[in-house]
Amino acid sequence: MEFTYDGLVRYGFGFYNPNHAAALICAILPFVWLLFLGSGLLRKAAGVSISAALICALAMTYSRAGMLALAIEAAAFLIFAKFKCWKIFLGIGIFAVAAAFSLGALDRISYDASAGNRLEIWSAGLSLFAANPLGVGMGNSGQIASAFLLPDAIECRTLVNAHLTLLCEFGILIALLWTAFIAYALMGISPKSSPPKFAAYIAFCGMLVSSSLASIFDFDVLFYPQKYEHFTTLNIAMQWLNLIAFCALGAFLCSGSFSTRRAVLSAGVAAVLLAGLFLAGKNFPASPKFQKIGGTEFAGYFGRSGNAPERMALFCDAFNLKGA
Repeated sequence: MEFTYDGLVRYGFGFYNPNHAAALICAILPFVWLLFLGSGLLRKAAGVSISAALICALAMTYSRAGMLALAIEAAAFLIFAKFKCWKIFLGIGIFAVAAAFSLGALDRISYDASAGNRLEIWSAGLSLFAANPLGVGMGNSGQIASAFLLPDAIECRTLVNAHLTLLCEFGILIALLWTAFIAYALMGISPKSSPPKFAAYIAFCGMLVSSSLASIFDFDVLFYPQKYEHFTTLNIAMQWLNLIAFCALGAFLCSGSFSTRRAVLSAGVAAVLLAGLFLAGKNFPASPKFQKIGGTEFAGYFGRSGNAPERMALFCDAFNLKGA
């Protein structure tokens, strides 16, 4: 698919969002770079050729999150390889900048409204979580944040952060399991780990960066695709591919003998992180509370008595809540 943003044509390569395509491209690259660790010239030439093709595809997405993930992954791989292939990565870096320049992707490296809006959306998400720690229901976070917490010029369907969206929509219990899984996976590396495991670790971290800057796991689209008739079957399938890739990389890093100490530490890290986000949300303007009454969804502010609402709004898929 193609998208136009401020006159720039962005390619989605089957994804409905170019940022999602960029996340998958960055997840593939560390495994391609394993070819640089061999001694054969043919292997290294294949690695360079595939890397160049993928970097061109990445530049065509115009994804700033993807560019950042690429830079972090390249630095991490160089450290893992003890800078043995620094000349190759220097060439790749020069090629990446040249590709981004020639394709116009460098024009997006700026602090614009899209970047600034993220900060407001994330602040709204934290406020929403603090008021609704058990979640507001799948697909509802963007609607509520847009209608009640964001300026008129900003409207979002998700919270432009896959993990924050999951936290706000599914609640603290699911988020605790999700965060503990990520923490356990991140602890699954050591100096004795094999090169494929290091590549998986770097790819996992790259997807973690991408999913923190964009909703590359769009849960409402995944589990309720009939709401999005304008998305093709390929769009939905590619969306599943990102989630499966992230979970598979995490599961690979979690594999091996189970460590109780690591599990307890992961759960502790997750609990502390979520508690910190909850407290941070309390410092932002108050969010409406979500309720289900007779199967119908409402969001609103309640009076000091906690009984009669001062303002409450019914919302559903039939109309735009912010518009109403």
